[in-house]
Amino acid sequence: CITLAPCLGCLPCTLHLCGQLQCQHLTLVLQVSFMVIVAISCIVGGCIILVSFGSHTSKVYTYRDLLKLYGKPAYVCYMCLGGATVVLAYVGYWKGQKAVE
Repeated sequence: CITLAPCLGCLPCTLHLCGQLQCQHLTLVLQVSFMVIVAISCIVGGCIILVSFGSHTSKVYTYRDLLKLYGKPAYVCYMCLGGATVVLAYVGYWKGQKAVE
């Protein structure tokens, strides 16, 4: 039996994304396109599916286990690539906004 109780964990994410849309539309006076609404709906739907059908059990890690995991070269590379991606996406967005203006 699937209940909707686990989906309540998605509520903060949903409220945050809807608040961002409202801020973008009202405060920044930017047009909210249909594709943006579709994208946010996909994100919220994915969160609900993940919470509903995902595993609700987790292993308890000690700080030593976490230090071993965080010290692995694969994790360090993953974090560096993630950080570089965020910086490049920000720079690309910033340059795109300047080009539009």
